[in-house]
Amino acid sequence: MIKRKTVLVLGAGASKPYGFKLGGELTNYIYKELAKETTQLFSLLVDLDFSPTHIIEFRRELRRSKLRSVDRFLEQRSEFREVGKTAIAACLIEGEAEENLYPSEGDWHAELWERLGPKLEDIGNSHLSVVTFNYDRSFDQFLYQAFKSTFGLSDQRVTPYLQYVPIVHVYGQLGALPHQDPASGRAYQPPAPGQWATEAGRAREGIKIVSEGGEDDRELRVAREWIGGAESVCFLGFGYLPKNVERLGLRQRSGDPHLWGSAFDVRDDERQRIKVLFRTPELAKHEINLGGRDEDVLECLRQHAFLQ
Repeated sequence: MIKRKTVLVLGAGASKPYGFKLGGELTNYIYKELAKETTQLFSLLVDLDFSPTHIIEFRRELRRSKLRSVDRFLEQRSEFREVGKTAIAACLIEGEAEENLYPSEGDWHAELWERLGPKLEDIGNSHLSVVTFNYDRSFDQFLYQAFKSTFGLSDQRVTPYLQYVPIVHVYGQLGALPHQDPASGRAYQPPAPGQWATEAGRAREGIKIVSEGGEDDRELRVAREWIGGAESVCFLGFGYLPKNVERLGLRQRSGDPHLWGSAFDVRDDERQRIKVLFRTPELAKHEINLGGRDEDVLECLRQHAFLQ
């Protein structure tokens, strides 16, 4: 049971063990896949009415930008926003496979589930909410399946229990899952043959990059409300982009929660930059506590008192 009022803030590194690429990996993958007009991704974009000239120009400018994140590139180049978002969605939905939710290494979902339980009432009495910056739905699907399989719940009975661990996607998600929207939800599985373009087009509509998320977005308001009332805020696999930290309102927080964060492969100079992002003169009691450079999300959860 998690007794302290806790918010987990998830970044791309939290989804990596479950079959998804990090920002730089995704950028390189898209660049390579658009190198020839005969590739599946190039053909998909053409099928969705993007001209080959526009696709080639997007690829060229993305490479020349030297930015490691497609999202950050699209922030600056709005003329490529739709083709870029479509490419992102197309690549991510490929990773949504049930077997990817059970990796042999780095499965921090299992660690979290152990901390929440073991009984259904323990989970109900826990105080955990999840803010995710990821478009993928791996955490949502994990939670749904874990409740069902652990407690033998039907699709109809599981839905109310999912509210024990509420989730908000700050920048949207790759469409609703069937248990979230029985009428139009898309299953957690790669597209069927011949349906990749159709499914990518649908998934694209559910995501937004930073500049498309207004300050009054419901998701952002919810995230700020949860963080504002938290005793502990834990960043897992997070990139600590200043704009994202700023939008969460952490520097304007009214309370002074314990702040934790994983920092896998983060250099010493970057660690100092991250600490400054959260530092305020008025609320200096709890600086952010960062995990070790060699600690992935799972090891960070094991080694530090994030969840109590």
